[in-house]
Amino acid sequence: MIQETGQDGGLQTCTPDKRPSLIQALYGRMSTEVDIGSLMGMLGTIAAYNYPVDYIKKQEDIVKSMTIESHKELAQRYIHPDKMIYLVVGDAKTQLKQLEKLGLGRPILIEHK
Repeated sequence: MIQETGQDGGLQTCTPDKRPSLIQALYGRMSTEVDIGSLMGMLGTIAAYNYPVDYIKKQEDIVKSMTIESHKELAQRYIHPDKMIYLVVGDAKTQLKQLEKLGLGRPILIEHK
């Protein structure tokens, strides 16, 4: 998938109209109703990593300021498809041959009994 979309990881589709959903993801996909589980998760992350209390607001500001070019720059810096390891879970009888055709390297079959 990444090789098909190039080094930008397909981020050209991350247009400004999609920013609200990215921002909502920062808040744990909380709806207008109070989602105590998401709130606890967010606070747990802040506490576990000793983030500042305005961590989520700062992340929101970063998302709002991102451009297509800055997305591409980050993807080129951190996403290297040739160095990635792909884990595919499924039926080897129907999927293994198709995986071999992708050209991402030789699939290693691990059978669980």
